[in-house]
Amino acid sequence: MAKGSIGSVLANSVFYTFGNMLLKVFSFFLIPLYTAYLQPDQYGILNLASGFTAVVSCIITMGFQYAVIRFYADLKNDLSKVARMFGTIICSIGGGGIVFLCGLFLFRNYWCSCIFKGIDFYPVIFLAILISFVTSLYSVYQDALKGMQQARKSVLLTYVFFFMILVGNILTVVVLNMGAVGILYATLFVNVIMVGIMFVDLIKHELFVFCIDRKILKDLLKYSLPIVPHSVSYNISSFVTRIIINSKMSVSTLGLFSLASQFGGVADIALSSVQSAFQPWMFNRLNDFYHDTNDAGVALTDIARMSYLLMWVYGLIYIIIGSFAQEAVLLMASESYLSSWLYVPIMVFSIALKSPLYFYNNFLYYNKSKTKFIFITTVIGSVINIFITFWLVPIYGILGSIVADIIAIFVRLFIVIPVVYSDSKSVYSFVKFIVLSIVPMIFMAVAIIPSYSNVESFSWSNILYKILVIFVYIGCVSLVYKEQMKRYMIAFFSHK
Repeated sequence: MAKGSIGSVLANSVFYTFGNMLLKVFSFFLIPLYTAYLQPDQYGILNLASGFTAVVSCIITMGFQYAVIRFYADLKNDLSKVARMFGTIICSIGGGGIVFLCGLFLFRNYWCSCIFKGIDFYPVIFLAILISFVTSLYSVYQDALKGMQQARKSVLLTYVFFFMILVGNILTVVVLNMGAVGILYATLFVNVIMVGIMFVDLIKHELFVFCIDRKILKDLLKYSLPIVPHSVSYNISSFVTRIIINSKMSVSTLGLFSLASQFGGVADIALSSVQSAFQPWMFNRLNDFYHDTNDAGVALTDIARMSYLLMWVYGLIYIIIGSFAQEAVLLMASESYLSSWLYVPIMVFSIALKSPLYFYNNFLYYNKSKTKFIFITTVIGSVINIFITFWLVPIYGILGSIVADIIAIFVRLFIVIPVVYSDSKSVYSFVKFIVLSIVPMIFMAVAIIPSYSNVESFSWSNILYKILVIFVYIGCVSLVYKEQMKRYMIAFFSHK
């Protein structure tokens, strides 16, 4: 079972990571479109609307995106209960979302001017509200697929979603010249289609019952509600950062920050993609351990080995992204955006420091009695992030925002680790995690040194130098993990 499980998590990790990363590569081809047809202020408006949508969607979903993964691990052997769980989640989100969005609409005069400075309610904010509702439904469905470890279907639907968005954006921005508003219209239309696909798929496989099961809802909310402030505060922190940059600097500066975040966000996508495969697998292995099955003795060892190996893989991805951000921006963005690449390596550094947090947080998500600590750590980290951002952005601009992120990550780490120490001490070493986070950043720093002498010029010698640094890193990892990588590759290729 252990080997099969490892093969499963490796296969799903490859599907999620390769699929999402390739999707991000395709989306980069939209950057010349955006930067050519959207001025930095329009790009900033679009980014602000996206941040608002993320926050509102988190409120509407009520943390069910986390509950669906955790509870599926317990209910997977009884499909009738799974169907009632999915039905309860979708109906609750639908009903609660309509009530919440009506409240936003009725009280729009009280909050719009504070958040969307200089932006009219119609059509930008109104579209963002509608997008929030349909996005919340589809995002929970995607998390359900991840919980069921249906990586192929999840990635396939993600590609369908992307290419429909691509066609919609080209039509509205290039052909109809609608700017940021056109992108919002396309996003709303495509999300409505994906929600329709969601219902067809769930009903076809008898995984949806139109109901609100009170007992299931009570158990779900008991688990998920303490997590809601976690997801909301994290997105609020990101959203407030954009508001601060917009108000303290300019919407054009927000546009530069948005483009840098596009590239830096690739590292975050890699991290979350692998976690999409790793978390359900880890929950199953922890079930093996606590329920004293035949695999209990090796379950924790499997988790530790897989986690540390993934940290090295993350490191390779971080080095590639941080090192080649300059070339990517020079090739894809227009002249007014070229300086944005300077912020990408620092963003990647902040994400590298966040990597251990994902692994430790998995213990909080698994232990149903500790989900409240997810809320506590994220809220404290987000509040600190907002205050430091408000203080540093007027002085240091975009760099101040990134520094605030790094400080907040350290705060969250030092709160989470004592809480999960009793569960994680036999699995993880914090010192080893920090080393595995810092070493790739040293390689990345070495790789980008020549780039700072040619900030806005393309150099083949720089590219060859960066490739050399990356191969040195791969060589070092291969020497350390030679036998383990061989075992995992056998498990991966034997997985069906």
